[in-house]
Amino acid sequence: MSSYMSYFGFNMDLAPNGSLNADEASVSADMSYGADEALACEMITQMIGGLKTGNINACMTDFPGTGNITESTADGRVDSEISADEVTAQTVPYITGIASGAAMIQTNNVTYLNADVSSMPASLSEYVINSLIRGEMAYDGIVITAPLNEKAITEYYTPEDAAIYALAAGADILYMPEDFEAAYNGLLAAAADGTLPESRIDASLERIFRVKLAGYVE
Repeated sequence: MSSYMSYFGFNMDLAPNGSLNADEASVSADMSYGADEALACEMITQMIGGLKTGNINACMTDFPGTGNITESTADGRVDSEISADEVTAQTVPYITGIASGAAMIQTNNVTYLNADVSSMPASLSEYVINSLIRGEMAYDGIVITAPLNEKAITEYYTPEDAAIYALAAGADILYMPEDFEAAYNGLLAAAADGTLPESRIDASLERIFRVKLAGYVE
């Protein structure tokens, strides 16, 4: 697969999915490696290693996992009532992916009510991105949002607000804003008035350049 992707000019795959399927009806059931943590971690290691053979960057998806989520955030807000400890426990496959060389992590748009006092969807959540990914997991690679055109986002946030919240929370790349131009202009305005410090944007650019210009930028 990595050979085919490389041949056609691709350098990134939105895979593997790190969710552990606690529910067979979960939204990640057809995209992840099941409920067995050890098996999932082994498959993730092999998947990332295989992608590397074709110089394809792996992006772990659906962080911090949707193995117990049965409703789609494409259709509206989805709340999870698992505890903060349970959220942390399901991040093990993602930690394995990082250790195996995953260049990026993509969040989901689920709201973790009992773990995140802000009640923000994961893609806009400082708890998920800054506390979990950057803090507990000490990951300084690229973080990509889930699609920002999903109803879990668009029914509650303007394109401008979603973009600003995501970057303020620590995301580096905004995936599929509802209105790209509005999101872009919103970020420009936020940078101009100091809502988003230039240092926050520079940090994301450094992470992106380390991957896009690997071998040239340290």
